[in-house]
Amino acid sequence: MPTSNTAKPLRNFVAVASQEGLIVNQPLSGASELWIFAQRGDGFALVDRRATPASTHTETRWQKLATLLSDCRALIVMDVGAAPRKVLEAFGINVLLTGGHIEDSLSLVYHDAPYPNVRANSVPCGMGAACAGAGLMKLAG
Repeated sequence: MPTSNTAKPLRNFVAVASQEGLIVNQPLSGASELWIFAQRGDGFALVDRRATPASTHTETRWQKLATLLSDCRALIVMDVGAAPRKVLEAFGINVLLTGGHIEDSLSLVYHDAPYPNVRANSVPCGMGAACAGAGLMKLAG
């Protein structure tokens, strides 16, 4: 049987935008670092904290971030713009929008549970590729 030299990268980790590592409480644009978690037995463990690339007004920032998170299956954030989301998802990183306890969100990701759309009443800021992180989402209405 033929084998492929283009094996998929292992994506065992989940990145989270958090100020203190307990609650999902930062938008991607406001996160100077991301907390990296792994599933360990019946729970989760913090395995790393990674600095996010410096803010720029180009997609280069998001491509650098996607490379930094190449071992992550998902990124959990409170908010994210359309441009960074598009780049991250193109790199195979599922972007989830939520708030609340990190362990609850990690449980959904690692158990492939349906994820509630907590941002159903929001619309993109409209910045597109120029998105630098400010004003990522506006509430509709």
